[in-house]
Amino acid sequence: MNIQKKIAIIVIASILMTVIPASFLAFRYLQSGIIAQELAELVTLTNNQASLATQRFYQARPKLESFAKVVEDVLLQESEHDELTDFYQKMSLNDDGIWRNKLVNFNGLNESGIFLPKDVSDEQKRVHMRIKHVMDLYGAASQEQYENLWYLSPYRTEIIFDKSFPKFVFEQQADNDYTKTPWVTMTSPGDNPNRQFVFTPPLYDPVPQVWMVSALLPLYKGTEWLGSIGVDLQLENVLTKVLKRQQKYQNAQLFLTDNAGNYMLAGEWQDLLESSPAQFIETIKHQPALNDLMTMNLQPDGTILNKSVSINGVAYAAVGMLLEPMGWHYYKLVPIDEIVKPARRILWTLITTILVVSVLSGLLISLSVNKSIGQRIKRLAEALRLYDSGVEQHFKHELTGNDEIALAAQEFDSMATRLDQQMIVLREYSDNLKQSEQRWKMALEGVGDSVWDWNIQTGETIFSTHWKQMLGYGEDEFVESFEQWESNLHPEDKTRVHKSLNDYLDNRTPHYAVDFRMRCKDGSWKWILARGVVIQRNIELKPIRMIGTHTDISAQKEIEQQIRQNSEQLRTMLDHSPVAVRIIDNNHRVLFANKAYIELLELDSSQLNDIDPTDFYVNKEDYPNVLTTLKSEQSVRNKLVAFKVPDGKTKWVLASYMKLNYFDQDTILGWFYDITERLQAEESLRLHASVFDNAWEGIVISDADNKIITVNYAFSQITGYS
Repeated sequence: MNIQKKIAIIVIASILMTVIPASFLAFRYLQSGIIAQELAELVTLTNNQASLATQRFYQARPKLESFAKVVEDVLLQESEHDELTDFYQKMSLNDDGIWRNKLVNFNGLNESGIFLPKDVSDEQKRVHMRIKHVMDLYGAASQEQYENLWYLSPYRTEIIFDKSFPKFVFEQQADNDYTKTPWVTMTSPGDNPNRQFVFTPPLYDPVPQVWMVSALLPLYKGTEWLGSIGVDLQLENVLTKVLKRQQKYQNAQLFLTDNAGNYMLAGEWQDLLESSPAQFIETIKHQPALNDLMTMNLQPDGTILNKSVSINGVAYAAVGMLLEPMGWHYYKLVPIDEIVKPARRILWTLITTILVVSVLSGLLISLSVNKSIGQRIKRLAEALRLYDSGVEQHFKHELTGNDEIALAAQEFDSMATRLDQQMIVLREYSDNLKQSEQRWKMALEGVGDSVWDWNIQTGETIFSTHWKQMLGYGEDEFVESFEQWESNLHPEDKTRVHKSLNDYLDNRTPHYAVDFRMRCKDGSWKWILARGVVIQRNIELKPIRMIGTHTDISAQKEIEQQIRQNSEQLRTMLDHSPVAVRIIDNNHRVLFANKAYIELLELDSSQLNDIDPTDFYVNKEDYPNVLTTLKSEQSVRNKLVAFKVPDGKTKWVLASYMKLNYFDQDTILGWFYDITERLQAEESLRLHASVFDNAWEGIVISDADNKIITVNYAFSQITGYS
């Protein structure tokens, strides 16, 4: 991806990473404000809708009171003989034994229907005809689509004017009886002695098959209770439509309960309420959030009950109010998603605009960058490529200016000049290094060591000709790789060798030196002493190249083996040897000491377990220096060392040391020649020689035959002979 595209992406991403989070923060702020504003409007709307519903209920009262007054006045008038004639002209006795309007020319939209059992008296017929005439006038004057007016008597008679169900009386069964229902009982003198205007609870009328609430008023003729007159408010067609008028939110849910807790409106469960009230009650028990809401105290003015109540996984804002004077509880639940939908629409519009602006900005900037930066960087990159391929490039005059690219071009020219000079030096250094390395290899092989060179990263390993000959291989018969070398290791030595090598490569030990067995070409085994050093590391200081030597120590190992096999004989021989011998471990414990060693240090054999042999060295650095030497060499020979014995005397010895595997322990074998007397004799001879040479008297030394052996300086001076 080029710089032009990268900068375009950076610009677009920068705009999006700053503006989009800011937009979401603004949205959250805007959302809370919208919810608060919408809830306030919702309360106002709910008050208006509730007021309309209340007015609709209240409209029934003056209508019923007026109707009752007119009917009472009409019923108190004298009977007329033509009233029965009028009844028989308009009514007919049906086969089911019920008097109903004659169906011919009957129009339920303009007149009321009568339902009378056949055994009613003529007086009842006159009364019902009078009530019908008044109801026809009132019903015809109604302007509401779902408004009705009816009369029910305790004698199972009925008169009804209902534009919603114009053939109500024809659809009503002969055995239908309203006398035991609240429509009749709630106006009876027993239940309503004060003749008050009342509302029924939600009731289901089996004839029109709808749920309704009815406004009732007792109808009297003087003191005689004639029954109930009423107006029905259908829950679905009247009450719900009023409460949904000016409804802003499509999925709002409406709930209405009377003062006894009976549901009249039940939101999404309305159909279940009307079809199966028992099942509805059982279902609503499993809505705890809704039940909690229904227990809240309401006020005549709408109030926000809860800004977020969850019903069936949907979050709603709830508003409620008390409908007076019925004492009903009205609740409106509006989905919060619908409330904030305008804010979301604004947010996505804003984000879309931001995306378009970001892309356009990125494209414009990328075009500008390509012209002012991209093409110049491409020229610089091309120069670097050519320089890398060996073509000399200097182009500071091509990329002029004071910006970073021009400065980079100038620095490149300077760097190229310096690199050219350094490459000359490096080539000379490389040639010298190769010559030095070749001389080093030749020198090592000249003293009997075989050379190897290991590339740790690739596993490639170069073995010298002498190395291959040591194992019996020709020049091209051994695969030069670490894996091939590893496969020739003795199985019993692999773990130990790997540990020693890894400890060195991981800087856990300062030196790499380990002995092991390697399989020769003929299948035999040779003991090898390996030593090596890391000569190259990467930028993370991890080793990437290591060189070293392999030395054939099979003969030494055979000697060690013979020593171990003949240890008892050796101990006996050493005990009688005039040379002092001792073997100590790495903790300076004496594992073996012969008699000469005990006598050298003037000790008792019982003291060997309690001494540290290194304490007898006059120069405390002598033994540590020996150990240091033995890390890279097999032995130390004839080192002049001074011992301080317990009586305070100093003894001089020629000390030799070698590493020894003694009963499977790494130990140091030391043997010591006591040359104290010899040194003293030599010192005496030097003293006598000094006296002989520097005496004032002439001295002549001759043999038994008087043949002069030597003379001193004074003799030569006196006699003139030399």
